[in-house]
Amino acid sequence: MAAWALVRDSALDSLRLWRIAVWVPLLVVIPEFIQHLAEINLGMFESREAARALSSDPQRMLFGAVKIAGLFAAMLAAVVVWTRRDHARPAWRAVGIAFGLNLLLTALVFGLGQVIPAGVWAVLNPVLMIVTLPFLVLLVGALLGDKAMTLGAAYRRGWLIMLRMALLLPLAWLPLQWLHERNHFWAMGQDSWAVWALMAFDSLVVGLMACWAGTALHHGYRGSKSA
Repeated sequence: MAAWALVRDSALDSLRLWRIAVWVPLLVVIPEFIQHLAEINLGMFESREAARALSSDPQRMLFGAVKIAGLFAAMLAAVVVWTRRDHARPAWRAVGIAFGLNLLLTALVFGLGQVIPAGVWAVLNPVLMIVTLPFLVLLVGALLGDKAMTLGAAYRRGWLIMLRMALLLPLAWLPLQWLHERNHFWAMGQDSWAVWALMAFDSLVVGLMACWAGTALHHGYRGSKSA
């Protein structure tokens, strides 16, 4: 029952964010829609061939980078909103340290992937991903204001928290990601009004993805209030 309550609360709260803190999804909805504007102006939806040819267009890639930044900002902002509604405050110094450690770790892993032979890296990369999961627990814990969640504590007792977050996050993310991809497929070769409608809808889908992800990270870390 506690697991069901966690899923239910996460689903309802991810929708509630649109009412209590609409600025959170807008952090990604706006740049997502601006990227769609660029894609439409470039003619990406005229055909699949055009989409393939323009997929790496510099203008599209620039707006895409801004969109990705907005996605992560919205996810982290959602965690902060729920933290404040729990009458807690993020430990901002710890957030900065944890964020810096995650960036450093990402750069290190990326660098290793460039120098290690592909066959070895195919085995080593998944191992490193699992071994470094507590760094994410450290970041989310700091956002929740959990000052007891040091890096050592994340490795000692963060695995169950990580498991909860890892099981919860894909439940809505994967279906929404599928819908996000299908929106682009459905828009190919359609009339202008249909393309605009689908891309406007798609921007809202991405906003919902961000709200779900941030809510799932917070609720997965905290666990069900009904537990």
